[in-house]
Amino acid sequence: MNRLPSTTFDAWQAYNAMATTKQRHLDYLQRLGARYSKYGEPTDEESSLLARLLEEHDAQVKAFLGAMNALRARDAQAHHELVSYITTLNELLTPEESPNNPQAH
Repeated sequence: MNRLPSTTFDAWQAYNAMATTKQRHLDYLQRLGARYSKYGEPTDEESSLLARLLEEHDAQVKAFLGAMNALRARDAQAHHELVSYITTLNELLTPEESPNNPQAH
């Protein structure tokens, strides 16, 4: 696969930041779920951190959408190439047993 056009840099970085904050939030959510699955509830501090992680992810989603809209307006072909690349990555990296994997159906 060819390298992405340089015009995709900001949107690609925003995508990576969004993916990082998503994973961070999900990891902490799983940790809390495992810790409190049988009894108890998260502390106020734990709940506050979980909410903060979600807010950080929401902010990154907005930044990514803004970067993608700007890229599309500036260079529609580069936008298409980045969307195709992200789609390919997501298809290849989604676990086979996941309902989100189109090859699992």
